[in-house]
Amino acid sequence: VDMELKDGAVALTRQADGGEIKLEVKLPAVISRADMPDEWVRFPPLPGIMKAKRKPLDTFSPEDLGVTPSPRVKILGYEAPPSRAAGQIVESVDQLVDKLVNEAKAV
Repeated sequence: VDMELKDGAVALTRQADGGEIKLEVKLPAVISRADMPDEWVRFPPLPGIMKAKRKPLDTFSPEDLGVTPSPRVKILGYEAPPSRAAGQIVESVDQLVDKLVNEAKAV
């Protein structure tokens, strides 16, 4: 949702289920951002998939790259959303209208 550069780091805010997640990453960093709906995702054509299967795949270990694997993200906390009250089952339309008018003040 938002990116801000400050003091050799990037402060990020992204949307998540039921809210937003705020992160701060020290530079240098690789950041990806997509501003498109999920239905715009493109799939590769079949000939491209077949060509990719024949290409060699180079595999590197962290030691090959000179890095030590360590967690870069620390979860400071998690808070579940508040639970909602259970729904009510009504037996008739008249009872539903009565609840909407008198209890929910919806009409």
